[in-house]
Amino acid sequence: MRALRLLIAGTAFALVLSACGAFTTDGSAPKDAEVYFAFGLQRDQSGLAAAVQSLSTPGDATHGQFLALPDIADQYGATEQQADSALSALQEAGFNGAVDPTRGVISGSFSVAEAEAFFGVAFDLQTNSDGSSYITPKTGISGPGAAPFITQVYGGQATYEPDPTSASATASGPPPECPEFSRTGPKVRDILSKLYGLGPLDAKGVTGKGIRAGILEIGYYSAEAERLFDKCSSATVPPIGVTRANVTEQQLPASNSETALDLASLAIVAPGLAHIEIVQFDGQSSLVFPLTTVLAAQTDESTRLDVVSSSVAFCGKDITPNEQLMSEWLMMSLAASGTAFTASAGDAGSSSCYPPNQEQSTQYPSSSAYAVSVGGTMLDDPTARKPKEVVWNESPEQELAGGGGPSQLIEQPWYQEGLEGETARQTPDVAFVADPSDVGPIAVCNRGSACEFQNVAGTSATAPGFAGALALILESYRRKSPEQDLGLLNPAIYQIASGDNYDRSFFDVTQGDNDLFDVGCCTAEVGYDMASGWGSVQISVFANQLRRMLLNN
Repeated sequence: MRALRLLIAGTAFALVLSACGAFTTDGSAPKDAEVYFAFGLQRDQSGLAAAVQSLSTPGDATHGQFLALPDIADQYGATEQQADSALSALQEAGFNGAVDPTRGVISGSFSVAEAEAFFGVAFDLQTNSDGSSYITPKTGISGPGAAPFITQVYGGQATYEPDPTSASATASGPPPECPEFSRTGPKVRDILSKLYGLGPLDAKGVTGKGIRAGILEIGYYSAEAERLFDKCSSATVPPIGVTRANVTEQQLPASNSETALDLASLAIVAPGLAHIEIVQFDGQSSLVFPLTTVLAAQTDESTRLDVVSSSVAFCGKDITPNEQLMSEWLMMSLAASGTAFTASAGDAGSSSCYPPNQEQSTQYPSSSAYAVSVGGTMLDDPTARKPKEVVWNESPEQELAGGGGPSQLIEQPWYQEGLEGETARQTPDVAFVADPSDVGPIAVCNRGSACEFQNVAGTSATAPGFAGALALILESYRRKSPEQDLGLLNPAIYQIASGDNYDRSFFDVTQGDNDLFDVGCCTAEVGYDMASGWGSVQISVFANQLRRMLLNN
């Protein structure tokens, strides 16, 4: 399965506030439908970026000294007076929303009628090629600011579901038989343990106990799919919760495959997780909305997430400057407060905006400096005693390959300054097995359809799979240091990979490429490359190396 790339024409507007109530233009969108917006407040974004660099870089004075969210707000966010003034001005126009805990972003909704009155722009109802409907501003919005202390605005797009009572359950019928692979074939967890050096952690009974993980999703969640996974596999899905950021269940696509795959990938690697929270959001919108939802949960230890993964991805060229600034602030805030974030590198090789075009491109948030970008591999011989990994590429049969390449959106981060050839953010950072035939069939229960077992994977499996590995590392640390967090691991990854223990801490993937359309990028080679990053992480050895770095600070 492809990692989702939401390439919806015309859905990424850079919105600037116009004078409140200046005029009203009516469009075809239903007046009572909700549309969501995010407003960036005045904040010290460069100051927070510098703080994240120091506290996540081994050897720096503050390495590992993560900040509480109120401290981020007080040191780098807007003042309480500024945030209150901005929110009050929006609420006077009918806005229903809140300020995030760092006082960096306000998110919430207007009705279409309120948005048209506030922005002075019509909102229309459009139809996708699959027949689904969405609301979008008729034109771009520009003009003088109407609320104080706001520096960016993004939003106005929403999936439209005319029947809020539409059926959401899986179609009835006899459950499918467990596939033969799940009963007698090679166990996926055993293969992963050999590939990624999990043996020492397995021997200590490390399974992710006490760790809370989150996955960002735009698809349907089916409890029946997880029941079938429990029944047919050797792994058990941890307790699950669902939070909806800016979407109703009826607005979600009917497909369950992405959510089912992410849950299975996490559960196979870290079956002992204390909790997995599914944070659902509207695929017509932006990561800004689930990220603000995650940050809100971080204020309470009972809902706080230690590791967050996103297989949902956007064509990097389509991310607007406003959207990027707010998304980066939110991911920086997660990193600064100790939460690790992993992202799928994509399934269209080095042309991650395909379709509609085959040009070299990367996905976002994989290309963010504050996410661990996870590429894809496949096994040369899954039946071998210790199979080896090569770059995942299914061409020419299918236009599928692990994502990677230089970003057109993000500049080179500090931890990549030793890499040659590019001045931009290079992806991926690491790799993980992605070939559907290697992962094996999982239960998929689409809304309104009978359940069935399908082979689905791609880098949609790699980001949550690697997040599960990070959960194992974190549990092993917390056995001795209960307050330990991970935060942004990229600086440590690059330091360890550049040192004398590279061959012990990583398996260097040196075979294959991810170039589907002859764009000239990217081929695996010795050391770092933009087809597989540094290769696959040998988790137990890497954990020991990282522990030494933490102890030295």
